[in-house]
Amino acid sequence: MASAQDSENWNDMRVGLFIHWGLYSASEGAWQGSRVGGASEWIQQGANIPTSSYASVLKPQFTPSADWATNIAREAKAAGMEYVVITAKHHDGFTLFNSTEYWSTGASDDSTKTSNPYGGSNISPPDRDLMLELCNAVRAEGLKVGLYYSIIDWQHPNAYRGNNGLPKPSVMANSKYDENSADPDPAAGSYKTYIYNHVEQLMTQYGEICELWFDYSSHAVQDSDWGADALMAMIRSHQPNLMVNNRLYEGLENGNGDFATPERTIPANGLPYDWETVTSWDDTSWGYKSISNGARYKSTRQALQLYAEASSKGGNMLLNIGPDRFGATPTEQADRMSELGDWMTVNGEALKSTRASGIDASSLWGRMTMHKSGNRYYAIVFDRPADGVIDITSATEGKIVHSISVSRLTSSGPVNVPVNISDGYYSVNLDSANLDIHQSATFRIDLDAAPLPTLPNLATGKATSSSSVYDPNGLNLHGGLAVDGDYSANTSSSSLNLFHSASDDTNPWLQIELGGTYRIREITLFNRAGFTSRLRDITIEVLDSSDQVVASYAELNDGNALNGPTKLKVFLQNEQVVSGQKIRISRASDSGGGDDNTVLTLSEVEIKGSVLADATLDGSVDQDDIDLLAANWGSGSTWETGDMNGDGSVDQADLTLALTSWTGSEKANLAQIPAAFLDADADQLDDHWELIHFGSISTQDSSGNPDGDRYNNLWEMAFGGDPNVSESLLGQSTLTNPRNNTIELRYQRPKNHTSLGIIYQIEFSTSLENDSWSKVSGASVGTPPTAPIDARKDWAIMNVPTSGSRTFFRIRLISPTP
Repeated sequence: MASAQDSENWNDMRVGLFIHWGLYSASEGAWQGSRVGGASEWIQQGANIPTSSYASVLKPQFTPSADWATNIAREAKAAGMEYVVITAKHHDGFTLFNSTEYWSTGASDDSTKTSNPYGGSNISPPDRDLMLELCNAVRAEGLKVGLYYSIIDWQHPNAYRGNNGLPKPSVMANSKYDENSADPDPAAGSYKTYIYNHVEQLMTQYGEICELWFDYSSHAVQDSDWGADALMAMIRSHQPNLMVNNRLYEGLENGNGDFATPERTIPANGLPYDWETVTSWDDTSWGYKSISNGARYKSTRQALQLYAEASSKGGNMLLNIGPDRFGATPTEQADRMSELGDWMTVNGEALKSTRASGIDASSLWGRMTMHKSGNRYYAIVFDRPADGVIDITSATEGKIVHSISVSRLTSSGPVNVPVNISDGYYSVNLDSANLDIHQSATFRIDLDAAPLPTLPNLATGKATSSSSVYDPNGLNLHGGLAVDGDYSANTSSSSLNLFHSASDDTNPWLQIELGGTYRIREITLFNRAGFTSRLRDITIEVLDSSDQVVASYAELNDGNALNGPTKLKVFLQNEQVVSGQKIRISRASDSGGGDDNTVLTLSEVEIKGSVLADATLDGSVDQDDIDLLAANWGSGSTWETGDMNGDGSVDQADLTLALTSWTGSEKANLAQIPAAFLDADADQLDDHWELIHFGSISTQDSSGNPDGDRYNNLWEMAFGGDPNVSESLLGQSTLTNPRNNTIELRYQRPKNHTSLGIIYQIEFSTSLENDSWSKVSGASVGTPPTAPIDARKDWAIMNVPTSGSRTFFRIRLISPTP
């Protein structure tokens, strides 16, 4: 096997050019005036042509031009290719390189050897070496060279011919025997030796080779039948950095060799080892076939989609051309190569130096590739959604995002685009006018992110309740089936594993009891396969032990479209993480009637979170949790010993002791631990809040007003506004209930105002002059109303003392910078 470094270097070259060229190219897919079906490089088998006729007819017609290699190398470079692989020898046994093997040269001057009756296998014109010409031309363009070599041979007298699953023209079916059988032509020598000497010449006389592409084995002939061990040892001794494919063994996707070779297909989930798929512009042939003889070309867009799919799944792709008998790329293929090059000039970075992204966006808008660094993704859009909204949340999953920026790749360079962020979902907008001629567009996504800690699924096995249960004939599709850890949902009507509300339930809901109060990081709803229209118009609520709504995420996948997602997720990565004891999932009915407009079905529900003592939500209770409490409720310094009670572990009891020491109250449930206020750019805005609304901490400051309403960013943050949406009224405050020399001052604020670093200072003045304002002393907290404003805001109720004379009050916002 190649080393890890060799694989790394090879993976940095994702896109390559495959070239099928040989005597068959002169046939153009026909023989004796009649079209022959199938690929032209197989025409000898397809038309059952003896090698003597094949050679005598096609050799005179195969006349490479002097500049064929230079032209192809330049086309490959212009098309954005990084390496070129050419057929050094195909199944017909004729070689583009000048083999020194006696059978290849003809051995006419050696009486001890059997002369090749076809004039030898070498087909380069006199005083030329076609392989050397290509190698030199390709390297002159800064590209790397790879070689294809067929271990099948339809002319060597000792090649495998029997009933062994290898292809051959029927006229040769019984002409010779397998290598390991009695050989009627001992002077011809061992075929394994012939292969070995061919490959050794290729490894030693044509410079550095990036990959060797053998073709191919059967169940009956593989491995030792080719002398694979000795062959590989020789290859490694001459070309230690070479990547060798898997076709010395049976199967296109077997794990032998350095890489697998799926052909004209891309594995649905990639492969667990290196792989390279191959496809051709011509869907009917690898070698040249004329249009009149049945060539059928895929479009440039189709090729791009294959390139993007392969890169997104961690594979390389060779795109094949079939030059004609002169070595010229057919016009239909050359034009597409040129179009491919135009696209690659703008978007090529999205395919190169990539690794498997683990993201399948094909049902949404296209393909997501990932740069090998792991912090850059590319959304390659081939199917623009009708509303132009491209959901890129998948690039952030499993990560805590510190910042995100997106740019669209254009011919004039990257153009920054705004990132829409809502409830942990990320998206960008694509105007239809920004699509290229292939109806595609590419977004570069740069993340500053850390891996998300693995948290347990709190829902598994927990108690559930629901508005109704679908129970015809005792089927009983109750809520417990959505928290049993089985994601399959099954397909048999007698063994469905999912929650299903009753058909006549127009306001269905499912509630999961967690059995205690937990801090929640994310909630994911998994859809039922085949009934995706039912996971829409969803609301997810987090409830406390008294059934009060702590947080609400409404109208998820809102609308009447009948194609729903495979899953819906609420991901609380940059906001204050909520704490709750129950999760309630409900669905609003749509107009029109029928199950698809009313029923709630859930294959499975995941609720990822941790115990309350895990204040940092990193999956463990430790010193970091004590430190977070110290920063929010203590002296602001690190509490040096986490194990405060000396029982040998840091746990809930230690955090309770710390809170009692700092605040004078137990606060045992820890449900309101806020995230620490962060302000790295010292602009008086909490960094988390900026990331949620702007995607960056550097684009705005506290005085900015991007939505153009009456409120700057500090005001928006302090009173729970949206800085990107113009609002007519924000920060409502009232003075009411004068009694006993006090007056009630009421104002709205976000529930997580502490974590945002906001201080609301109440001040008074009797004259409204600038220097007349003083801080109110003696104010007490009043009783808030029972009806909440919404899930994210609450009322601040302050009883402010008055003197009875005319007094003005104001709320001053203070946002400290650490």
